[in-house]
Amino acid sequence: MAGSLFLRPQTYLYDRLLTALGLQHTDDGPGFTRLALQYEQTRFSLFGGSSVSDRLPREELYSTYLLHSIFLWFGIAAGILIIAALTFFALYSMHCALRQSNRLAMLLGTAASGVLLLELFNYVLTNFGINLFYTASVPFLSYGLTGTVANSILVGILLGIIRNRNVLYEKESGPAVIPDTGTV
Repeated sequence: MAGSLFLRPQTYLYDRLLTALGLQHTDDGPGFTRLALQYEQTRFSLFGGSSVSDRLPREELYSTYLLHSIFLWFGIAAGILIIAALTFFALYSMHCALRQSNRLAMLLGTAASGVLLLELFNYVLTNFGINLFYTASVPFLSYGLTGTVANSILVGILLGIIRNRNVLYEKESGPAVIPDTGTV
């Protein structure tokens, strides 16, 4: 029995691996979303005008693949502008976080900016058919309770750090002094 599993594995994970490597193509099984996205990418134009086909479910196109839909509806130029604006926000907040005089604010801002950059990278790849993580959400484009709450917290931290140069007061401490007890 164990030998037959290695000789001919017919499992869900095996199908997903073949699909991820591009060795298996199906119209309704694993990899269908990636193939449908690749089909629709052939209809991208510089300034939009295309419509979304019925190959993907509408609820997916208006949430997870919203950037893909923007590329179809409004064009490549608008999609690149949205990606550039989100990237600028994340990098500018990273810049402001690294200039904080408080160590805690620098740590929080750098971590929040890093998470935002990672989410943006994952979201762009997901919209072009390469899923690194199961969920993909970015501020201002995605919806859903968990993603919206998490992204709102991240953006709130980043806006607080961008607005204030000294988020928390940190008392300057001088050199460490060892008290002299007088005993040897």
